[in-house]
Amino acid sequence: MTPATLSGAVLYVKDLAGLTDFYAHVLGVPVAIRQASHQVIHQASQQADHAVLQLGGTEFMLVQMPPHIAAGVSVQQPPERREDTPLKLCFLVPGLAPARERVAALGGQMNPPEREWVWHGRTVCDGHDPEGNVFQLGEAAA
Repeated sequence: MTPATLSGAVLYVKDLAGLTDFYAHVLGVPVAIRQASHQVIHQASQQADHAVLQLGGTEFMLVQMPPHIAAGVSVQQPPERREDTPLKLCFLVPGLAPARERVAALGGQMNPPEREWVWHGRTVCDGHDPEGNVFQLGEAAA
């Protein structure tokens, strides 16, 4: 039997354009796809409902929350971390210091360098995006 592989991850977001740009800039990757699914296109709107970032062989998909769900999601300023989820997206970046600067400039926040730790040969640190979604960035340990 061939072992399974992770083909992608999906993050449902309230602000699709803003979060797509946030992750594309923080991770240093172009947006591979930004479009509306033919199943959900309304005649009056051809607005994108999802975006895809290619991360090596994995797709990171950002999907617009349906309006009835988005109405119940409150995004604070500054954003509060949504730590009550069992999932955390983890990304490898070339360097934590420049990524930390990009995260802050784009409305997210990383834990300070004092809260970094080494895990499986990587220096890692948690942060959150402008909607409060928790993620982890890592770089090869020195």
